[in-house]
Amino acid sequence: MDFKKISANDDVFNNEEYLKDIMLFNTIENARQSNFSNFYSDGKNIIIQNYNNNSRVWIWTSNAVKNDTKSLMDLSFFLRDLNIPNIRLYVKYDIATQLSDLYALVSFEISYSVKDEFSLGLFTCDNIMVNEKDFKNFNTVALSIKNPEHKSLLDDFYKSLSMEFHWRSLKNQIGEYEKHQMYGIIDKGKLVSNIVTGCLTDNKYISLESVAVINKYRRKGYGYANMMYAMSDFKRNNYTPIFYSHIGNTAAMQLWQKCGFSIKDKIYLIKLLEHK
Repeated sequence: MDFKKISANDDVFNNEEYLKDIMLFNTIENARQSNFSNFYSDGKNIIIQNYNNNSRVWIWTSNAVKNDTKSLMDLSFFLRDLNIPNIRLYVKYDIATQLSDLYALVSFEISYSVKDEFSLGLFTCDNIMVNEKDFKNFNTVALSIKNPEHKSLLDDFYKSLSMEFHWRSLKNQIGEYEKHQMYGIIDKGKLVSNIVTGCLTDNKYISLESVAVINKYRRKGYGYANMMYAMSDFKRNNYTPIFYSHIGNTAAMQLWQKCGFSIKDKIYLIKLLEHK
């Protein structure tokens, strides 16, 4: 079956197998709210392309086609025809090896080769345990980019991070968060920690888009206090926080576990290098 462009409300998303997939529906909700995504399907496989960051593509495959090399090959050629430069594929963990091997096999024909691979975990905290003492000694605040004072604090915060991480487009980085709820810690008139939430799925799952602390404030309890402040709000609203994190990041894993998170699911990121 050929892939075709579909809407975010297509019947394929009502597949019982997909309805149980928190990760899929969180991605769909983020895509719907961003207005910067394309959706494709052949009736079984789902592709979500974020064209605001056009190298990022999420792929879901039904259990029925995971061992179907022809279907996976068709998917590969469809992605080739989209002409996506330096593509980054996010796929569910249980088909990642097959897809990686497949790309290596057909790399000459589709003009891509596997550059890098690593695992991301979907973390959730189903039972939030938080006490005000976890953050009461910090100057915590709920942030809004619409507030001029907060906007100035956020500008300075992300300028500092952009120098550290060499972001090419600071404007896009800040602009992504205009519609999102944020929680921060202010020290001596400076924003030193910031948490950005994403969309709400099924009125239950709230995604964490970014958790960041200025370099010299790291490993001093600011990240944990900021998380606990945000989590107190989640608990008040009966939200279950979810987020993705690189499983190999030991320091981050220690923080998430301390906050009560555990791995719910895994995905695999496959970075592909376009042949010149």
